[in-house]
Amino acid sequence: SSIVKVLDFGISKTSDALTSGAQTSTQSILGSPYYMSPEQLRSSKNVDRRTDIWSMGVILYELLTAMLPFQAETLGGLFASILEDAPMRIRLRRPEVPAELEAVVWRCLTRSIGQRIASAADLADALAPFASENGLASVDRILAGAAGAGAGPTGPEGVAVGPNGPVPRGAT
Repeated sequence: SSIVKVLDFGISKTSDALTSGAQTSTQSILGSPYYMSPEQLRSSKNVDRRTDIWSMGVILYELLTAMLPFQAETLGGLFASILEDAPMRIRLRRPEVPAELEAVVWRCLTRSIGQRIASAADLADALAPFASENGLASVDRILAGAAGAGAGPTGPEGVAVGPNGPVPRGAT
């Protein structure tokens, strides 16, 4: 069976020599503004995988509240909001959302890169307690892929790893 992996949120890099002058520059804005991380607003040249974690946080917020966490009438206002404002608490909009799930979203949307969830594997692991059976199977595939690449979970929600990779939930 095929597995779909989200690797990027709309920014592609090319190795084609014909387009080498059109790659990311300090004068370019690359990305969907509502989903751009603070570091991406400052300079698209120095972003890493944690900018995608920010974007996933925006998507999670939007899925849970049916609203974007940062809104403004102008592009400049939106950028200022992303850089300076705190979004309305999810549980104020949707009190039935578990506080622990809200905390995962805030860990995605922290402006401090060092405090943000570090990887897709860490995010999958943090979301696992809220996942369906199919969702847990996806989490296990993500964690197994990360372990195979030598990059397992790095946060406090670590997963047990046996000699053949991650140990399925409930098996420890």
